Amino acid sequence: MRIIVFLLKSIVGLLASIGFILVAGTAALIYYGSQVPEVKKLVGEEKIPAETVLELDLAQGLAENGPQDGLLDLARLGKRPLLLSDAVEALERAADDPKVLAVVAHLGRGDLGLAQTSELRDAVLKFRESGKPTIAFAETFGEAGEAMPHFYLATAFEKVWIQPSASLPITGFRFEQPFIGGALEMVGVVPRFDQREEYKGVGSSLTEREQPEAIRENLTDLVDSFLEETAKGIAEARGLSETKVREIIDSAPLNGQQALDLGLVDHLGYWDEVEAEIESATESTEPARMGLARYASLSRVPAPESATKIALVRGQGGITLTDSGPSPLGGGSGITSDRMAKALSDAIEDDAIKAIVLRVDSPGGSYVASDTIWHQVTRARAVGKPVIVSMGNLAASGGYFIAMAADKIVAQPMTITGSIGVVSGKFVVEEVLEKLQLSMGGAEAGKNAGFYSATQDFTPEQWKLFQTMLDEVYADFTGKAAAGRGFDAEQIDAVAGGRIWSGADALEVGLVDALGGLSTAIDLAKEAAGVPPGEAIALVPFPEEQDPFAAFIEEAIGKPLSTLTRLEQFAARWLMISDALTGNPQSRLLQDSRFRQ
Repeated sequence: MRIIVFLLKSIVGLLASIGFILVAGTAALIYYGSQVPEVKKLVGEEKIPAETVLELDLAQGLAENGPQDGLLDLARLGKRPLLLSDAVEALERAADDPKVLAVVAHLGRGDLGLAQTSELRDAVLKFRESGKPTIAFAETFGEAGEAMPHFYLATAFEKVWIQPSASLPITGFRFEQPFIGGALEMVGVVPRFDQREEYKGVGSSLTEREQPEAIRENLTDLVDSFLEETAKGIAEARGLSETKVREIIDSAPLNGQQALDLGLVDHLGYWDEVEAEIESATESTEPARMGLARYASLSRVPAPESATKIALVRGQGGITLTDSGPSPLGGGSGITSDRMAKALSDAIEDDAIKAIVLRVDSPGGSYVASDTIWHQVTRARAVGKPVIVSMGNLAASGGYFIAMAADKIVAQPMTITGSIGVVSGKFVVEEVLEKLQLSMGGAEAGKNAGFYSATQDFTPEQWKLFQTMLDEVYADFTGKAAAGRGFDAEQIDAVAGGRIWSGADALEVGLVDALGGLSTAIDLAKEAAGVPPGEAIALVPFPEEQDPFAAFIEEAIGKPLSTLTRLEQFAARWLMISDALTGNPQSRLLQDSRFRQ
């Protein structure tokens, strides 16, 4: 019986693998084949239909960085998060495009960050100034995670529809953080961490049994700021008072009829009824549908050669020193100092670049890596190239470190930022090993060779040295932050200590300079570069956007893809895909005479 089950599992696994190869290979063939000019001539260039309704679907969430175009992305057959900048660009261009009749959104599903939501919401509100219809629909706001971001976005639309069976759990904001000091003590793990200063919650979560009052106070201020911002936006959009909106939030969750009676939505209905509403609002019986990302791509017009060039450097995720390089499977690896520092350095060295926009969405990470990137920001300013930072959902700790030297910092009201502090340490598992009757053998040469070892605690002398290290890092962080923001010692002490801030509060205390999104930062960069209002610019990504396939092939053949014809590029991509999927990457690629050096 076991043999039969094993064979069945093997057959199923084999079929699944074959299916994956076929799906991924077919998707790759379609995608890359469509990029070859000879193929384009046969199928024709895709155009924006004369009567188009743009669709916003956030089921896959929003992303900061562009698509990786790796094998895993291709296998998803387009099921990728919408790029925030694509959505904003599309809405900006669509406002003046006579081919675009309306925008319809399918909300209530997908993970959304609060700052990203604000940025997209602002773009929808700006689009509405064109007078074109905007409609938001959600089956419910109650089954896909937090309702507040999705409903906050929905209120930017002229009409909001929900199903009669919907729920609207707009109950406010809550942050929860585990404090595991007691649990670690029970199993015999000693957390030997320390932090600077009292608001730096990461260290406390590892060492304390309960939430310290300082951290509770800080998080309360943060969620209060978020609630104030969303209540104000909902009130303005729905013609209600902020007091009334807060009362509604305190009485939530609501059902569909209650939401309608309170004026939070305009209609109860189903998607087919929304379809009829779209046709009525646009006075078109069969308007074409197009996603925002596709429209952004098709409507994009290259900047003239004479346009002033501004660099765009993006960074999302934890900050580390390095990564393993490109992978044909795709995927990102956060912010690495070698990649981002080089991108900034290349922008500095490029005489055509007149300013730099740095987009940051990061919780922080390595102090040394952050310092490496910070240095390039100061270097850019030293040579006269303005740097404008645009903060995403999160730019805290190391994320703030790499931003704080910029000429101007732009954040959304609900960006989480600040956290000017430091935490470090180690877990000591000596007691656990003893309980399990395990021992660790080895040898040491050097008095402090075991400084970072998990099998032994710090000695009193080592703990003193560790404290000195924390003090030095904290002094460096606060000193550079003060210099970057023009603060004196008293001012930096008032905003540091590891405290986190909402973007709105950070503006009040001087940690950021303006509220807005990437477009706001680009406008400030244009101003800093001396570009007259209304004049076009060329936004140049650094490093140059390149999918992992291209990077992998170039590394394999030792020369740029630009030296190959488009048909040769397509052939190289296909050979690499098939070899990678069969577990023999680069073999046929390097055997082919077209690609040997």
